[in-house]
Amino acid sequence: MTLLELLYARRRTEPRQPSLSLLDAEAMTGRPREHLEFSIWFLTQKKLVQRGDDAAIAITADGVEYLESISTTKPGAGSCALKND
Repeated sequence: MTLLELLYARRRTEPRQPSLSLLDAEAMTGRPREHLEFSIWFLTQKKLVQRGDDAAIAITADGVEYLESISTTKPGAGSCALKND
């Protein structure tokens, strides 16, 4: 599962608290913080995710549209930055 897919799932299941802390993202992806930072930077620059005041990350509307556009059936069918192999 990709980082963008995790944020998408979080937005859909918890719309009032759609962001994830870096620690949560690290635990859920199984990737170290150092590996996540590049992906978060890239996705932020592409305006697919945003960081909140508390440094938590959340998918944007552009991120949702991008993920849905590359998915044939559901999020997860495409590939976004940072796959957990």
